[in-house]
Amino acid sequence: MKFFVTTPIYYVNDVPHLGHAYTTIASDIVARFNRFLNKDVFFLTGTDEHGLKIQKAALEKNYDSPKKFVDELALRFKNLWDKYYISYDRFIRTTDEDHINLVKSVFLKCYKNGDIYKGVYKGYYCVSCEEFKSESEIKDNDYKCPIHNKPCEYLEEETYFFALSNYEKKLLKWYKLNPNFILPSSRRNEIINFVKQGLKDLSVSRPSSRVKWGIKVPFDKSQTIYVWFDALFNYMTAGLKKGFWPPNLHMVGKDILRFHAVYWPAFLMSLYKYDIEKKLKSFNFTEKEIKNWDEIQDKKKEKILKEILDVYLPQKVFGHGWWTVEGKKMSKTLKNVIDPEELLEKFGPSSVRYFLFAHVPFGQDGDFSYKAFVERYNADLANDLGNLFNRSINMAFKYFEGKVPYLDEDQRNILKNYLNKIKNMSLKEIEELYKKVYEEKVFENSDLDILLLGLLKKTIYEVIDYLEYVNLTKIFEVIWKYIRYINYYIDKTAPWRLKKEENIDRLRFVMYNILSSLFAIAALTYPIMPDKSKEMFNMLGYEVKDLKNHPEFAKKQNLLDYFFLEEGKTLRKGNILFPRLNLEEAK
Repeated sequence: MKFFVTTPIYYVNDVPHLGHAYTTIASDIVARFNRFLNKDVFFLTGTDEHGLKIQKAALEKNYDSPKKFVDELALRFKNLWDKYYISYDRFIRTTDEDHINLVKSVFLKCYKNGDIYKGVYKGYYCVSCEEFKSESEIKDNDYKCPIHNKPCEYLEEETYFFALSNYEKKLLKWYKLNPNFILPSSRRNEIINFVKQGLKDLSVSRPSSRVKWGIKVPFDKSQTIYVWFDALFNYMTAGLKKGFWPPNLHMVGKDILRFHAVYWPAFLMSLYKYDIEKKLKSFNFTEKEIKNWDEIQDKKKEKILKEILDVYLPQKVFGHGWWTVEGKKMSKTLKNVIDPEELLEKFGPSSVRYFLFAHVPFGQDGDFSYKAFVERYNADLANDLGNLFNRSINMAFKYFEGKVPYLDEDQRNILKNYLNKIKNMSLKEIEELYKKVYEEKVFENSDLDILLLGLLKKTIYEVIDYLEYVNLTKIFEVIWKYIRYINYYIDKTAPWRLKKEENIDRLRFVMYNILSSLFAIAALTYPIMPDKSKEMFNMLGYEVKDLKNHPEFAKKQNLLDYFFLEEGKTLRKGNILFPRLNLEEAK
């Protein structure tokens, strides 16, 4: 099964900031979890390099040409993503030749399809947004952009327009047919309300005399194609070339959700207008239904319509929130901008990757503070995960000369019986056993052992379920719930006491279970923290050479097979995974 995930392409008028890193790491985690599930993944990121903002920035910084300026900045993004182990398959740039050619061809096709026409635009323009603003959006803010708080420029100029108003009802129909198209649900309601207020036709070109840096309209060199029309089609340039279409997930910040959830599907509906109509005709839809498919109410026909649109339109757009710093908006003036390079140097990539999605429910706005970072790091990474690995490996060296203990035939049969029992247990039954063992602390030894395997099943099923809704925070929570249970299992089975009592059979069985659970944790955390997961696998005697793809030895056809570690395998002592942090040193 194919899976196509994208970040927005980032505007290169300045260096990468925390918001860029947040979106890109989120997309990387999603891509990696899908590889973990044996999907054929195509992960796209890149840079948006055309437009007036770039043109002005290059001039202000005394570059000979905008191209030299964007070449340098694109490299900064690539270098940062390498440091954060971003496993993209293509880094696209809007200055790439294949992209320029595609944009020209789709602009021409939308024009021939009757959705692009020439007119005169009068209105207020925000250079930072590269977008015209309605007077109602800015008049109460002294005609300043509500996002950038900079004065908007009043313009009156000849441009080409896209007939967005033609797609108002069709977009609403698409949202109805695909209720998970916009995530989280709160953002969906915002977009639907925006569209219901009425869509105005969108200016999709700028006079070349004013915006020189960009792709020229193929049939009118006096006009430059609007930077957002140019940028959005990067997904098509890269996706079609690799045989991935449509995108399964666009990951974006909430400030650009409108472009991806309104303009982008409308552009595609225009581009594929006659393809959609031809398919509807093949299913014997009437001429009226073909021309006005947004008015179809018949449930069977709606199902067919959705299946047709699914071939051409993105499946999901997730609009996440913004980060503030100790309650204040990030600002160069306030000198509180969080530099992802600086975070990397202080804490390493895995700690940052973990904190950003464990600390704040993904989708909501989040507040960054070093105090919160250190507290979360010490509790979840140093104590829960790091201590789990270090003490488990040390016990294996102390009690079994650094090897995974061998089980006898009776113990292997016990594990097989546990596995069969778990396969027949519902997730609800596993949760009830968890409450009994972990919360009420009423159990037999067999309950402890069964739950170690059962909770792994529940964890994997929940990871798959939460991944469908891009709920990264919940994914982290269920994995850490399992990590905490393994620590609880160690405390309750007390291998040190079994050794002291010379109960070697039970000690072998318990240590085998613990080490097998560590293998499962290394596999589950690989999408979150690939470099630290590599260290975990190394401790368990496995070599990870490629940090992009999920290790082949950690891809199991039967997900519960993660539990069964190779008996007799030689382990390795490693460094402390997550040394504790001191707040004063971290600031």
